[in-house]
Amino acid sequence: MSILLKIKGATINAVKKVALFFTVIRPNERQALTNLDLAEIFLALLPAGIFGCLLFGKRAIITLALCAAVCLLVAFLWDVIFNRKNLKIDFKSALMGYILGLTITSGVKLPYIIVISVMTTIISKAFFRNNPLSLVFPVLIAKVFFSVFFFKAFSAFPLPFENVTTEMTPIMYLFESYPPDFAAKDLFFGLHSGYIGQTSECLIIVGAIYLMLRKFINPIICGFFLATSAFLSIIFKQDLALSLLGGGLFFTALFLTMDYCLMPNAIYKKILYGITCGILTFTIRPMLGGEGALLAVLICNVAFSIVTRRNIKRLIKFFKHPNFRRLFEKLWQIVLKAFKIKKSER
Repeated sequence: MSILLKIKGATINAVKKVALFFTVIRPNERQALTNLDLAEIFLALLPAGIFGCLLFGKRAIITLALCAAVCLLVAFLWDVIFNRKNLKIDFKSALMGYILGLTITSGVKLPYIIVISVMTTIISKAFFRNNPLSLVFPVLIAKVFFSVFFFKAFSAFPLPFENVTTEMTPIMYLFESYPPDFAAKDLFFGLHSGYIGQTSECLIIVGAIYLMLRKFINPIICGFFLATSAFLSIIFKQDLALSLLGGGLFFTALFLTMDYCLMPNAIYKKILYGITCGILTFTIRPMLGGEGALLAVLICNVAFSIVTRRNIKRLIKFFKHPNFRRLFEKLWQIVLKAFKIKKSER
């Protein structure tokens, strides 16, 4: 019996260590992102960016460089205008601009690139007060806003190795009656039109695995996000390869859910967050006729930020209050009386 108890105890400890390894995130422990952390995240995203530049040419290089430079310049000017002491180069804003560049197409005109970069930095500085952990949320807000209100400007997708643009990405054909036959291999390696950093799922996964091992990305959220999307695609008989690999689902699930200022701490909240993102993505896609993962993550971030502030507990306390109960009982009696009157009239 003692041997069995030892084996049981060792197994439980091993499971706890594995769970702890995959749930504890280094930036959340320190409540900050150091320059070394930013460098590691940039290195993980660099292969996808280089591949996008090779695929779409000089315009992609200009887009990425301009997004990072404008975000860096606006952040510096913001600090100068508001008399911030100890002025330093804001590498976080530069990385934020680089991530923004990866989420847009190289067919976007330069004025739009400058405006969306300025808006992203202002959102980070003004609304998040330059929170050291707010890396992705400002990008999501700016990208969704411009995609909705300037849809045509952000829907010009250059074809790989060509100077021709199209308004269609592979994911958009998912809702056509007779979609073209896309090879899963081409979708996985990224030989198709799309956003600069979201085409090659292979390089995205490689970068994400590195960040998971370095405890920057939580695999629970990503895993349940992707698994839910795949499960719903199979149930509703959608093309699984096109659904998972034809858009920016992997990039969004692996990189754009690592918003450290809003990331839920409890494991059950992380599981619920991932499942909710997957369900919302599947629901939003037919409405938009394309990728809806960005909007799904933005909605989940807002919803779960409210949850983490314990507003739900306050709401429950309000419902339990005696005054609310009395009011509810009075309203319920009025409804019952009205229902009885209607029933007697029949």
